[in-house]
Amino acid sequence: MNPRSIFVFFCLAILLCCHTAQKSETSASPVAGMPKQNPDPTNPGPGWKRVDADGLFFLSLPEDMKKQNVRGIDSSVGQYRNGRMVVSFDYGIYSNPLESYSDKPDYKENLKNIGGKKAKIVFFSNTRADSKYKYYSAVHFPEVEKNRFANMNIKLTLDVEFNEESNNAIAQAIFESIAFRN
Repeated sequence: MNPRSIFVFFCLAILLCCHTAQKSETSASPVAGMPKQNPDPTNPGPGWKRVDADGLFFLSLPEDMKKQNVRGIDSSVGQYRNGRMVVSFDYGIYSNPLESYSDKPDYKENLKNIGGKKAKIVFFSNTRADSKYKYYSAVHFPEVEKNRFANMNIKLTLDVEFNEESNNAIAQAIFESIAFRN
């Protein structure tokens, strides 16, 4: 082999290695454009947007999700929708602790730390007749902050409803993106 051929072969080998390494960082993620372990939660990646949830916490959502006009009675609530799913949250002392779903079909539960807080994640097939979505996935934070007035914990429950089971990966990425102000 002449020196020029060796040089070209060497350059191609370097380019191939660099392309494979770069591809593995985003392709390992279950959600397109969202890195598997995003070192900067304020920069969620292409196809996603960072949302300030009414000044209470931050999360990342697919960029086509639109904020809906909803009202709560005894807590702060919010909702976002697109054609595939609906994301809702309830931030207050009476947020759903997700304890009544263990008998649902395909029920799965996972405990983990998200945003420095203890969290419970559930997933199941939604069999409610009044729901237009087939699957339900949610995360509950039992103690986001202590309520200074009534000595009760402020909690957060965020749920995602969708029809394609593969969208659970998007729900999980949303949960993992949650960050708190305090």
